Amino acid sequence: METTVKPAAEKYLPMFSHMIDRHNNQFIAGNRETYADFVVSDFLYSLNGMAPKLFDKYSDLKEYIKRVQNLPQLQNYIRNRPKTIV
Repeated sequence: METTVKPAAEKYLPMFSHMIDRHNNQFIAGNRETYADFVVSDFLYSLNGMAPKLFDKYSDLKEYIKRVQNLPQLQNYIRNRPKTIV
């Protein structure tokens, strides 16, 4: 799986990292969560589950995923969501 997603990850992971860095390592579009954070963090979570080595140099993205998943308003959903492959 890593060989098929690696080229895209090498292109887009730095972009996501830069977007978060621009906002003091908080969220994609600023200091508060937006719908974009739910979409991006879910995508990154899935990608990290499929190809974790791609995130070796992106600890900021792993922290970002945790930050979004730890939002109080998501806790019930995350605890009760259906289990998937990733």
